[in-house]
Amino acid sequence: MITNVVMRIVTTPLQLYRAVFYVTNVFTAYSFVVCLVSSLAATYSINGHKKHTYIEIFSDVIVFSQFDKTVKGSDNKYTDYIKLWVMNLSDVEDAYSDRGMLFVKGKARFFSMPQEFLKYSIDENGRIVFEHWWNNSYGGEDVQLVKVKDYYTLGERILQRIIFCAKKRRISEQRMAEFRERLLSIARKIDRKKGLSQKYVEPPRRIPREGIKERKW
Repeated sequence: MITNVVMRIVTTPLQLYRAVFYVTNVFTAYSFVVCLVSSLAATYSINGHKKHTYIEIFSDVIVFSQFDKTVKGSDNKYTDYIKLWVMNLSDVEDAYSDRGMLFVKGKARFFSMPQEFLKYSIDENGRIVFEHWWNNSYGGEDVQLVKVKDYYTLGERILQRIIFCAKKRRISEQRMAEFRERLLSIARKIDRKKGLSQKYVEPPRRIPREGIKERKW
């Protein structure tokens, strides 16, 4: 009886130590896997934001781009998804920030799809032209507010710049409209006679001489 008690006292700590060792190893391995996955996810997120998160102000339009996610396809290739807003500068009504978000009020077109379908350029007239032709006429949806996360160091300064450029663009469009109206008013005052011009003279017809038959070609 005494021997059995002594054996239990001796063997119980050894089993406990083994259990603690195995549990510790399991938690260590689990923590390592979690840290590795989190590190990979953070790396993809940082790289995605570096490539696709930005705000561009052009002469006529402003483009808001924000990285959304990275998806692994069936072919083991990774595809970046982005959110894109396109707004005319003259349509900007207001811009403000709140709780780490940037808001720009005004009519805009919103796109959310793989970044390869949202490649674009700016033509000579200052308009945005997508490489994927569908987005030029039919893509996106109309929204009245642009809402993006403030990943920028000077988010407030960016909003102030947007408001300044929008006011400048509206003034430019107003001046162009006034100039066009002046040209049209001048054109209306010019008196033009309808019909053929007075300088136009009908050419004389050829009259054959007597005794000579006109040759028919």
